[in-house]
Formats: sequence, structure tokens, C-alpha cells
Amino acid sequence: MVREHAVWDWVEAFRRCSYLPARVLDEVAPAMRKKGILSAGADADIVVLDPAAVTDRATAADPVRPSSGVRHLLVGGVFVIRDGRLDQDAYPGRAVRAEVR
Repeated sequence: MVREHAVWDWVEAFRRCSYLPARVLDEVAPAMRKKGILSAGADADIVVLDPAAVTDRATAADPVRPSSGVRHLLVGGVFVIRDGRLDQDAYPGRAVRAEVR
């Protein structure tokens, strides 16, 4: 939507892929209220990507193939991708579950 179709800029892409999904889930999973924003006290994961190289490589036959162009990915302060290399032993983060009212 950014590179191929020029419909969004990168700020809009991150808003639609991070901030908005978190807001949709705010009511059913209050833990989401701290997600999708980058500020003090937020529960933010960080991605550093190469805008010219980032792309999805997954296919119907291989749906878990990792994307390319992601330089660094930190989840809960732990590197999952560092210098473009996936650490397959890294399992940081916590499940977010709905709260029953």
C-alpha cells in the first residue's frame, strides 16, 4: 500500500497496522490500551525496517516464511530480529486475552 500502490505514506501504514488494531481491541482486552503507541509507559514493540526492501515473502504453500527488509525487531525489549537475522530461539512477549465482564 505504500510502495507498490502509493496509497499510504509510512506513517499511515504504521497507524493502520499498529495503532488502529489496538484501538479496536481496547474494549475486550484492556491490555491493548498500552499498545500501538510509542511513549513512556507504553507496551510498545519496535521495528526498524528498510523501506525500499521490506516485503512479505510468505506464500500459500509456505505461509510462515519471514518477511525481508526488517533490520531489527524488539519485542518486550528483546531482539527477535537483529541486523536482519531472525533469532529462532527468542520467544518474548505475552499473550493478550479478552477479559470476561
